[in-house]
Amino acid sequence: MKYLDLGPEDSMLVITSAGGNALHYAIAAHAKRIHCVDMNHCQGHLLELKLAAVQTLEYEDFFSMFGNGHHPKFHALLDSKIAPLLSSIAYQFWHINDDAFSKAFYLKGYSGWALWLARIVFSIAGVSKDVEALCNAGSMAQQEQIWREKLRPALLNPIVIALLKSAIFCWNALGVPLNQRRMVSVEGSMYEFIRDARNPLPSTYSFKDGAYFYPLTLLGHYTPFSCPEYLTCSGFEALKANSGKATDAFRLHTDSIYK
Repeated sequence: MKYLDLGPEDSMLVITSAGGNALHYAIAAHAKRIHCVDMNHCQGHLLELKLAAVQTLEYEDFFSMFGNGHHPKFHALLDSKIAPLLSSIAYQFWHINDDAFSKAFYLKGYSGWALWLARIVFSIAGVSKDVEALCNAGSMAQQEQIWREKLRPALLNPIVIALLKSAIFCWNALGVPLNQRRMVSVEGSMYEFIRDARNPLPSTYSFKDGAYFYPLTLLGHYTPFSCPEYLTCSGFEALKANSGKATDAFRLHTDSIYK
């Protein structure tokens, strides 16, 4: 954020991608206008749901939905509170998909494939408890030990290696397009890239209270201590303040950035 030097008179163009970054910009910079563009309509509907939920729900319900990825009363909340602030098409989308938050929201869709695979691998290898221990480790030295001795051998097994060789899996589950995959292959295989990129992480970032991407990947949900800014109580209150004024900056577009 400090390099972007954003302020309340600035306008932005961002890739929607569920809206995490865009919501952070709204909290930290109070940008005048934030145009969120994505060719995938689902991403826009998800961000619209988050914006409406910020204005209509209490923090506990909001975190249950988007932090834990589960809310047993989502359908009731949708119809009784959230719906008036949704566009017709977004409401219809969530009405049809009202089981999205019945359990494990982040394990659904194409990206959920990779998370499900990780859970299956951990279960078969008998290291599910070690995953919990990694995400609650008290030091990076402890993280690094758990990763090196338990999780790294489980993840980098022949089945995972075979999947990483598949362009279809890399695109649908990991979101790596073919052209980007080709760029990686210039320097080695996708397996080598994943291996070399993951090895330094446990000794560099705190999973317990900092690098929230990794607990999401490993656990399938965020925690109150490791989550994006909009999921913190202070971030939620900043978005909700002044009758949700910060959310007025958003404009959602299902389109290409080239148009």
